Amino acid sequence: METTALKKYLAVIFLLVILILSGCAGIRPVPSEGPLATLKQQAIRVEGVNYIPAVSLSRAYHLSWQWDTISYRLVLKKDEHTVVLRPDTRLIIIDGSSVSIKEAPIIYKGSLLIPLSLVEKRLDIIFYKRYKIIKKKATHL
Repeated sequence: METTALKKYLAVIFLLVILILSGCAGIRPVPSEGPLATLKQQAIRVEGVNYIPAVSLSRAYHLSWQWDTISYRLVLKKDEHTVVLRPDTRLIIIDGSSVSIKEAPIIYKGSLLIPLSLVEKRLDIIFYKRYKIIKKKATHL
């Protein structure tokens, strides 16, 4: 009796391991070789922090943008997402919610620069969607 129960238990464990290793988890990270990889090559280092020019960011992610010279703020938009940021301010607005960031955007040699860390941790995910849900469809023979 014990050997039959043990065999069934081992068979279940074996099947679970096979399912997990075959990738049936449903959500898998998709490697991002898109805009972020290109932007990293254009990074500008200022006082120990890597930055990306706002113009390059907008082009890479196909963002619409608006620079308000009076209020000194940049509004980035794509689909249903909006990001508002200001130079020298560590508080940004993402889709209507205030978010504190580690490094502030800066103006350097006449260009607005966005911290690479912000692009990696927030903007790439919002504007590029690095993770996709992979659904396997059953096929009928």
